Amino acid sequence: MTASSMAAVNMGVYYVLAALSDWKAFFRWTVPFRLLTCTVFTLAVIGGRAPSGFLGVGLWEGLGALLTGAALRYEAQRTPAADGADA
Repeated sequence: MTASSMAAVNMGVYYVLAALSDWKAFFRWTVPFRLLTCTVFTLAVIGGRAPSGFLGVGLWEGLGALLTGAALRYEAQRTPAADGADA
């Protein structure tokens, strides 16, 4: 429990620091990995290897990935890239 809690807190800090520094590359990388997390948790529940409550974790990660991807796409269309300076 302590390790999971610490990992969650650290990830929260990473997200906040990435947002404060406008580090879009970090958020681009989170999209496929959150989709992978969604898939693994969902398949674990379907396969009977995880309790049904873990389905909420998978759905949360999937929704987060889709919303992050949509926000990145929206922002990219709204502001033209400055010769790759945001990467």
